[in-house]
Amino acid sequence: MEMPETLRDSLLFSGARQDDLHPTMTVAAGGWQLMRQSACASIGRGIWRSGLKAIGGMTYNEVGAGAGDRQGVEGAATMERELADLGKRLEAGERLVVAGLGDSLTAGWLVRRGFFERFCDGLQARFPRARIERVLAGVPGDTAADGLARVGGVLRARPQLVVVQFGLNDCFCGVHPHEFQQTVDALVERLQGAGAAVILATSVPLAEPRAQDVVSRIYAALGEVGRRRHVPVARLDLFWLSHVQAAPHAARGLFQADGVHPTDEGHQLLAEGLLGLLAAPEERTGDQQ
Repeated sequence: MEMPETLRDSLLFSGARQDDLHPTMTVAAGGWQLMRQSACASIGRGIWRSGLKAIGGMTYNEVGAGAGDRQGVEGAATMERELADLGKRLEAGERLVVAGLGDSLTAGWLVRRGFFERFCDGLQARFPRARIERVLAGVPGDTAADGLARVGGVLRARPQLVVVQFGLNDCFCGVHPHEFQQTVDALVERLQGAGAAVILATSVPLAEPRAQDVVSRIYAALGEVGRRRHVPVARLDLFWLSHVQAAPHAARGLFQADGVHPTDEGHQLLAEGLLGLLAAPEERTGDQQ
């Protein structure tokens, strides 16, 4: 059985042979999936080494992000009222239950604190009167379908705001962008039906252009869900790239050795991008409008 071409291309750009990847993969009804217990280990063995070298010189066009075509937050104009309402509630010192539903980036893989925890820390610092309760629901290796399967457990905490972050594992597993879009759409529908405000967040950009081309289609699918469900989509990948372009010397310190998982510094950068959503419109950067 052949591995899906898009996944094979995204994994083998460093010259690895397809046979080398078989021990860390399993055939499932939906296609090839990374085994959860070995997904990060397989990446860490050097699949992304060649791409990491290029990170310092990336531009939006080189990685296929299309900076001229998409803004940092898609659909934010229709969500200004809801975001402003969240800010007012935080300023008033109200209780706010915030959940982070995602994969290893949300969980904080091999770092002191992931971007979701840092996002909540930043909210508390910005709104010291607020009573912020956090629900960390990040699971390394999870796809959007995994998130949909366990959303009921998240909803039992009755969150008022949920940050949803999936995409890279779907890309690695060969999930078609349309299937990914349908799954995230169903996930947002469940969350909104329970009365939660939702922010969709992209993950990090990838250094190798062919791999980024694959994941950019996944990120574009998030934008479609945002437009359909009228929720903001935080383009953290574009926010990351704008930082890299402004300070290329700092780029290598943002990724761990695998070239995919952020360091503590990288997670802090993602948190800052997410926090920008709750700033006043005139205070946002170009990648947060």
